[in-house]
Amino acid sequence: MLALTPKKVEALAERFDRVRAMLGKNGKKPRYDAIVTITTSNLTDAQTQLEPALESVSKRWKLDEVVTNTGKPSELYYLVHTKKSIDGDAILTAIHAGGNGNIVDAQIEIGDALAKEEGEQRRDRKKREQSE
Repeated sequence: MLALTPKKVEALAERFDRVRAMLGKNGKKPRYDAIVTITTSNLTDAQTQLEPALESVSKRWKLDEVVTNTGKPSELYYLVHTKKSIDGDAILTAIHAGGNGNIVDAQIEIGDALAKEEGEQRRDRKKREQSE
């Protein structure tokens, strides 16, 4: 999370909020708990090659959005339900290995980490308001 720009953090927060709204509050565990962002120059090949990797390291996944950029790498966003036995680093390793050189960058943001970040931001904001 620390390596992300504020703009990226805000975009991820909006994505998680959209997913929460889509899933609704029914007392069940959420269907997805992470967002995987893939940057690639070869969209079709990367998608074809990395989806089997996602299948092997997650309980379920869903392609959420494709952002096609002209003249620079495109982005794929996947909603993922992680397996408890597999951490984020293992997921990223599987993605890179399965991408067969078509992955420029891969990042994973797990929901609990985002919630912790939001809590820290609220605490920092309160401290600033109290000191003013």
